[in-house]
Amino acid sequence: PEGPEAAAAAAPRSTSIKAFHAWLLRESSLGNLQRQEAVSMVPPLLLDVRPGMAVLDMCASPGSKAQQILEMLAAPARIANTDAAARAPVRSLDEARGLLVANDADVKRCQLLASRAARLHSPSLVVTSHDARLFPEAVGEGAAAAP
Repeated sequence: PEGPEAAAAAAPRSTSIKAFHAWLLRESSLGNLQRQEAVSMVPPLLLDVRPGMAVLDMCASPGSKAQQILEMLAAPARIANTDAAARAPVRSLDEARGLLVANDADVKRCQLLASRAARLHSPSLVVTSHDARLFPEAVGEGAAAAP
């Protein structure tokens, strides 16, 4: 159909799409929802990330993989529990179950990563900005200097 009929038929759909888009933006900004490509979901699954592990993500931005890893580091009971208090974000080191060092060499992408990570409120996350090729040397030097 063309003309006024087509415009009238498209109007409710357009309104529904706009409402859905607004909901997506709101939930994303609150940290309740994050879109992620399937290719980013694979590494944490292949690594079989579990609570108590330490994970180094050398290309972490924009942060969807980091969020997935942090969820995998959380205690399984917290994930499966439907009680809102049990599903609340981990906010203390006593509750933390592992460590994720999320690195990106590009400072602007790292700022995006840090901005998204701030919504996660996780003490298990450290965000860094280093050239991944040099990162093991930097860690090695720091470890050697530690008492």
